[in-house]
Amino acid sequence: MMRPRGFTLIELLVIIAVIAILTAAALASLSAAKNNGKDGAVKGDLLTIQEQAVQYYGIGDTYVPGAPQTACGTMTFIGNDANTTIDDQIKTAYTALQKVAKGGTIVCRAESSAFAIAGQLNNPIGGKAYWCVDSVGNALATSSPTASEFVCQ
Repeated sequence: MMRPRGFTLIELLVIIAVIAILTAAALASLSAAKNNGKDGAVKGDLLTIQEQAVQYYGIGDTYVPGAPQTACGTMTFIGNDANTTIDDQIKTAYTALQKVAKGGTIVCRAESSAFAIAGQLNNPIGGKAYWCVDSVGNALATSSPTASEFVCQ
């Protein structure tokens, strides 16, 4: 009578290799999904900033209390005086944007009658690495925004 035999070493190695390949494929797709989620957050945070800045302008007829500025760091280019709720929402969205934009890269430009702000995407869209919003109402992917632009192009 024959005894049932177990798996050979070759069969076990093949099974382990197949599992490793499937795991690598799953991790690669999860990484892409994570970056797509971050890009969605970039767009959402920029939309919040755009909407709140427009509301701020509606209250005080200015985006910037003072001269044109390009300093994104504290979001002071939007202002701190007219409505603390709007200002807090802008600061909260900006802080969140810093965490999800690739490398925390954000480009800003503001003056009393116009602004543009862009955050770097984790997965470029058609070779365009930034998502940009402005005071005109644009929200679009752009190649390389500069601090001298007031309109997303």
